[in-house]
Amino acid sequence: MKSKIIKYILVSLFIISLTACNNTKPIEDFEYEIEAPTPEFDNSVFKQLTKEEANDLYNKEEAQVVFICTGIDTYCKKVRDIVVKVQEDYNYTTNYIYVYKNFNEEFHDFLSKLDMFYKLSDEVTGTFYELLSGNTMYIPAFIIIKDGKQVDGYIGGKITYQEFHDMVGKYIK
Repeated sequence: MKSKIIKYILVSLFIISLTACNNTKPIEDFEYEIEAPTPEFDNSVFKQLTKEEANDLYNKEEAQVVFICTGIDTYCKKVRDIVVKVQEDYNYTTNYIYVYKNFNEEFHDFLSKLDMFYKLSDEVTGTFYELLSGNTMYIPAFIIIKDGKQVDGYIGGKITYQEFHDMVGKYIK
């Protein structure tokens, strides 16, 4: 009799825990988070995109420069000044996508169209989609979209001013 009561209690606790853990929201219920500018990472010089605006970049003919990052990442902070300087050189506005906890779900449609292959190292290779949406996300990422597809890009914080300037210069005149 005592073992039946213990089994009943354990089964009841299991059912209660399943019900309590099943309190997830559908993706469409999440609100996009805006990353506020900080003294360490002033993103106000960029156009921070929503998922709808990011998807719309594929509908534009002119080249669009996209910077995927977050102000809390050390490499993102290091390359921010490079992105701003090149933006000033060519007189355009960089599209900024903020990486936050729901980034992969919110921006899945945008990311899924990034099919350019990229080699970070001998051990780390894949499409931009794979490198930005997997369990390990590699940022900062720089993407150039033109005529509905990704035409160029770079992943990592070791990009130099000249490398970024030359990459952007091929598409923005």
